[in-house]
Amino acid sequence: MASRLSVRRSTTAAGIYVSALLGFLATVVAARLLGVDEFALFAIVLAAVGLLQTLLDLTVEEALTKYGFRFVTAGEWGKLRRLFRRALAVKLVGAVLAGIALLAAALVVALVVGIGFGFYPAWHAAGLDPVEALRQE
Repeated sequence: MASRLSVRRSTTAAGIYVSALLGFLATVVAARLLGVDEFALFAIVLAAVGLLQTLLDLTVEEALTKYGFRFVTAGEWGKLRRLFRRALAVKLVGAVLAGIALLAAALVVALVVGIGFGFYPAWHAAGLDPVEALRQE
């Protein structure tokens, strides 16, 4: 006779596999029904919602309740404060690095667009004979 733990684990594994299979089938059906463009938009929205749900799943109040109860019962308030200080430091460093990366990306895009749509046509037109340039219009 199987133990209750192995039955629970087997049931959980079967549920995960069935869920993955149903998700795959739903993706195939959605791709066929929606078409390429609509499915791409649907996939982007779904991925963004999943990411934001993961990021915002644990609010500050929930974290304080979750971790605070554990540390209060153990009497380790110093560890709780260090945990939140470290988390704040990691988030601030991540925000600064993301800001720098966004500024660098904006600069690169601005340079590429400026050169591609401003400088190159002007340089090309400057090399043409005026009569030839007017004839092309």
